[in-house]
Amino acid sequence: MTVTTKALNILLACSVAASAYLAWELHNRLPPSTSELDRDLAALAETAPVENSEDPQIKAEQGLSTAIRAQTRDMLEQRRAAALRFIDVRYTVTGAAAPSANADQLASLEADITKQRATMAERKAAVDEMRDGTIRTERLAALRLAETTLALLERRHLAFKHGITLPTVPTAATAIPAADKDAIAALEADIAERRRVIADTRKDADQYSGGLIKVTLLQRLATEQTTLAALEQGLLSLKHGLPPAPGLTRVASIAVAPEVLAPLDADIAATRASIAAGELEASRYTGGLIYVTILSRVATERMTLSMLEQRRLSIKHGLMAAPPSLASNATPKVPPGTVVNDKEAL
Repeated sequence: MTVTTKALNILLACSVAASAYLAWELHNRLPPSTSELDRDLAALAETAPVENSEDPQIKAEQGLSTAIRAQTRDMLEQRRAAALRFIDVRYTVTGAAAPSANADQLASLEADITKQRATMAERKAAVDEMRDGTIRTERLAALRLAETTLALLERRHLAFKHGITLPTVPTAATAIPAADKDAIAALEADIAERRRVIADTRKDADQYSGGLIKVTLLQRLATEQTTLAALEQGLLSLKHGLPPAPGLTRVASIAVAPEVLAPLDADIAATRASIAAGELEASRYTGGLIYVTILSRVATERMTLSMLEQRRLSIKHGLMAAPPSLASNATPKVPPGTVVNDKEAL
């Protein structure tokens, strides 16, 4: 073998070794691995949406959550294809650089995703308790909101984990603007109040085995749960930099003038005064038709109060353009004598 041939063989071996090293180095610089992407894609494929509904508001919410999951799947598949070809696809929506993974932020998102899945399980169980009727529709609306919130959280988590930039970039807790911190504090306070009201309403409803008062209390409970779901979605959107629902601005940018809420505040105060008067009147009786009639009236007024408070919170936090229970005035308008499907009517 000549010296030239030996030199060529040595150069060829060095070239192969260099190419192998370069491929290994490029592979190491392209986190995450395709196996990790495969696991995330498989988990996303196993996520089944909640059951369908003919209610237009609920169908719209279902379409939103389905579109979010489809976008998440497309992003992961593009990232996987890029990794297989050793292409560093740090694509963006806004032109900003993709954020680097932060262990604390990822842990916070994962914790909230776990909580949201537990919330969805609870609301799914509540839906399954009712076969049909307006109460079931209300509960399904709350479940749909929770599902959309979960889809947004999962998309943010996977995008952040795999280095994909979304329209809004998650920020560290210390970097949250003061206005957002104020909005978060206000949302947390209203969420705590709604949870207290829900617990009290559930306790009141458990005292009855059936009848008009029971149904009215269950309707109120469903309305409060829808309100809570919207508040929780607003809180998580601010906390993790999730994009707002279509057509709505972010919570922190909304400055509601006092005169906008004044009419609602007046109606809420009047309704509370009427409820207090009704409870005082009911305390004079120990039973009988008059007592039941008064309790029924008070339960109806509490339902009205929940609707008014839902509208007020919706405007205050910019949560919903038209809450499902208010979009149809909570009770469907049907001609007198029409047979309805709600078996729990009385």
